[in-house]
Order: sequence, then structure tokens, then C-alpha cells
Amino acid sequence: MAEKKKKHWAKALADATNMVTTFAAAVALCGYVGYWLDQKLNHQDYWMTVIGILLGLATGIKSLWDKMQQSKPTITKNTDNENN
Repeated sequence: MAEKKKKHWAKALADATNMVTTFAAAVALCGYVGYWLDQKLNHQDYWMTVIGILLGLATGIKSLWDKMQQSKPTITKNTDNENN
């Protein structure tokens, strides 16, 4: 059996903090750009802000997904040992 590699708690906390701040920054930055565009184009309704927030959410989720896939342990199949 393969042993699980234990992470140090500080490294895990740093990774979690990094993911949360990356997600929040993506939403805030895209939302602000949408808000700025609404102000610049004199829109009465805030469609650009909504689009910016949705784009930020999609970017943040993609970033979280990539980070989780990167830290996920890879499982390799050994077909020679399966039959024995």
C-alpha cells in the first residue's frame, strides 16, 4: 500500500489562504472593472458590473479547480499486479 504523504499544517493553511485570496481578488477585480465601465459609459443599470462579477466567479472557480488538480495525488494503475 502506498503511504499518504502528510502535509505540515502551516503549508496546508498557506495553501488554503492562497486559494481564498486568489478567488476573492478575481471576483473583486473583475467586478470593479465592470463597475468602472458602467460609470465610464454612463449606464443606469449595472449590467457590466454583473458581467464582471460573473466573469470573476468563473475565473476564481477555474483557479481553485486548477490548484486542487495540482495538489491531487496521482494514481497510477499497475496492470501487471492486478491479475496476481
